[in-house]
Amino acid sequence: MSGYFYEDPASLACIYGLTRQRPQDGGCNPNNSSLNNPNGGSKAIAVVDAYDYPTAVADLAAFSAQFDVPAPTSFSVVYAPSGSGLCTTAVSTPPAQDPTGGWEVEEALDIQYAHSMAPHATLYLVEARSNSDVDLFCAVTIASNLVAEAGGGEVSMSWGSNEFPAERTADSIFTTPNRTFAVEDI
Repeated sequence: MSGYFYEDPASLACIYGLTRQRPQDGGCNPNNSSLNNPNGGSKAIAVVDAYDYPTAVADLAAFSAQFDVPAPTSFSVVYAPSGSGLCTTAVSTPPAQDPTGGWEVEEALDIQYAHSMAPHATLYLVEARSNSDVDLFCAVTIASNLVAEAGGGEVSMSWGSNEFPAERTADSIFTTPNRTFAVEDI
């Protein structure tokens, strides 16, 4: 496909060295049809975001087809309980949708590019009840448990908040052995 004015899975894979092409081999232009998508991923990736993204499964399938990424072999949407309760197991009721739609856009970006960079990884979207720290931290705990049960991998969080006086009390959530926690502060 030509005419892209943004990065696509193949050009990002080139930039990050996930394929044999390298930037020094002629660039990582998304309009270069000879670029390859990555073909790795053997562990689990749990993406933590807030609110419900009801079309996540269909949107991920459409994204994969558009950019010639293998269809997801294992993708689950998991709902975290409220952070005011026990954060040990998922719940069956989805959270409300974000009235602004902003979290759906973030969730789409997070799962689509996590999948495209590691298409053979087990992928989870863990949805917090809200964007409050207590609910997001609860979702991180659920995500960490899922990654552990899958044999290891990463927990990805592409959200941020202001610093607060007691934030060190949350450090233990992000120090679980045999898991990598990746945070993109926004």
